[in-house]
Amino acid sequence: MKKEYIFAGLGVGVVLLLLYFTSFKSNFTIRDVFTDSTANGKFTYLIVETESNDSKTLINWAKGIKSSEEFLKMPDKTKPAVVTIYFYNPKDTISLDENTTNALKKRYPNNPDFMEKINFAPKGWQYIGHNSKILEGISKDSIFQTLIFVPKEGYKAKDIIPK
Repeated sequence: MKKEYIFAGLGVGVVLLLLYFTSFKSNFTIRDVFTDSTANGKFTYLIVETESNDSKTLINWAKGIKSSEEFLKMPDKTKPAVVTIYFYNPKDTISLDENTTNALKKRYPNNPDFMEKINFAPKGWQYIGHNSKILEGISKDSIFQTLIFVPKEGYKAKDIIPK
């Protein structure tokens, strides 16, 4: 009888551990990373696919991404390093409509073909983070819902952003 309780306890423990690890597992995919280093600092942009729409979950993931990679590593500590993460649900992306395409053509007349390479995510989230002492007046971690443009399948940010 004692053995049955021990085995039952172990079984319940294993089930609880599995539930814990599957419910807190990060459900996102980093689809693209683009870094722009200039004399003004280092700016890294990530495009991340997720089905989550919870700002608390997204900011926790973003903080983890920010601290786990070397996105903010700068040899020159007098220059800022900023990471921007665009979260979007791939199921919510749509093709550009005619009005949006025309507006983008007016705004970016020197790069007219990039509209063919992007989709629109009207319910995206943008995270901005840094660890720089230079940027004291700016929040180290912020997130807000916004519309974003993401590369279509087969394209990367470097294919779209002009050099």
